[in-house]
Amino acid sequence: MLLVAVVEGTFSASPSERDGFAAAVVRHFDEELGMTLVPERVERVMEPVPRVEVLGTRRRGR
Repeated sequence: MLLVAVVEGTFSASPSERDGFAAAVVRHFDEELGMTLVPERVERVMEPVPRVEVLGTRRRGR
């Protein structure tokens, strides 16, 4: 498990924000970490704390 970011304050986990966040996670792995992340599931979780969970597999090489 990897916690990518903690957002202080109001966070609306809308469907569009979910998709944008998932894309940002994939870009972060590629551009900043030099790793390929293949998303397998992106989920909005509203309770008990609103969040977006991105579950994926890290691939070797690019």
